[in-house]
Amino acid sequence: MKLLIFYLKILLPLPLIIVAKEISPLFFFLFLFLYIFLYRPEVESQKLIKSDIIQKKEKWKFFFIPFFSIKYFEELFFIK
Repeated sequence: MKLLIFYLKILLPLPLIIVAKEISPLFFFLFLFLYIFLYRPEVESQKLIKSDIIQKKEKWKFFFIPFFSIKYFEELFFIK
């Protein structure tokens, strides 16, 4: 996965969250919750799996251990 594509994947939903803020606070918090706890860990874990940095069986840690992705910060945001 190219680094630019990864950045687009993690930043593309943010305008939707901003628009949801204008519609309703409930939608804003719903979309923010989905982004933080489902979408972002999924995208980050998929990048690390494709890069052979983690195994598929370790994917659950991104969803249930807070700030687990910080361990792989350099691999996620600076290395193709």
